[in-house]
Amino acid sequence: MTRNAGAAYHLAYLPDEEVEPSPISFEPVEMQRLFAIGRSIGTSGQWRAAPPRIERYERMPG
Repeated sequence: MTRNAGAAYHLAYLPDEEVEPSPISFEPVEMQRLFAIGRSIGTSGQWRAAPPRIERYERMPG
């Protein structure tokens, strides 16, 4: 949608290598670890211009 609107798109996300915890269990140590990784990515300016794994959506009619 941003591409069609000609708008700038910036996203920071955790890489696929980072294993996400179970959505059912809340493990504070694991959440803190993931938060620290996300903060590091965001504060270092590692923004992306496209969401991850966009290839499958490229084929969708607009």
